[in-house]
Amino acid sequence: MNIVQIVKNTINNVSSFSHNILSTMNQQKKIASEQLLAANETNNNMTTLGQTSQEISQQAESVAVAASKVLKLAEEGSKMVDKTFEQMQNLRETVDNISRKNQELDEKNTQIGNISSLANLVSSLAMQTNILALNAAVEAVRAGEQGSGFAVVAKEIRKLADQSSEAAKRINVIVPEIKTAINSTLKVTNEGKKIVNAGVKTAEETANTFQNLTEVVSHLFASNQQIYHNTEQQADAIQKVIESMNNLNYSAGETAQSISQVTTSTQELYEAALKLKKIV
Repeated sequence: MNIVQIVKNTINNVSSFSHNILSTMNQQKKIASEQLLAANETNNNMTTLGQTSQEISQQAESVAVAASKVLKLAEEGSKMVDKTFEQMQNLRETVDNISRKNQELDEKNTQIGNISSLANLVSSLAMQTNILALNAAVEAVRAGEQGSGFAVVAKEIRKLADQSSEAAKRINVIVPEIKTAINSTLKVTNEGKKIVNAGVKTAEETANTFQNLTEVVSHLFASNQQIYHNTEQQADAIQKVIESMNNLNYSAGETAQSISQVTTSTQELYEAALKLKKIV
């Protein structure tokens, strides 16, 4: 085999190899382009996801701050309700004491009724005394000079009887008024006791409601704190993925550029081999 044939065979081999390499590099270039496109798209999606995650994190932080304020208000409200409940309890004790005093007053009311009976008895006795004094005065007149001193005594007795009768009448007027006032006091006290008991019950229910509200808001606050921390971690993880995708994107770009350069060189080698093949 002469040198020309050897060169010709070599050129054919180079041409064939360069053609195969060129074909392979074109495929690799296509794959690299698709990878670069996919990397860019993934990077864009991850960036959008990162922004969304950051927004969620900010919203979670805002909700956590709001929940913290609500929790503080609920705790303050609970303290105020507890204080009101304590005051209502003290008021109920005071009303109970008043009620017991009124009960004693009600028992005295019966005794006041006895006073009225005694006043009637005094009035009756005064009337009888007045009649007796009148009869004594008549007898003193009949006795003449000897009965004059007795007449004076009889007059004083009549005067005292009249005063006793008037006092008994005033007592009979005052006693019903006192009994009416006592009954009104008892009625008002009983109504006040009912109102206070209802207020205590309402305050107790309100305190329980605030307690439940405080617990719910506390759980909500804890949950939002957890969400906030999770979204923060998620945002950090996404940011790291974005950085990795940027590095991958950069590497893919460099790979595509290298493949393009190799493809260009291989194309030139293939064209040179064809020219040599024609010459030989």
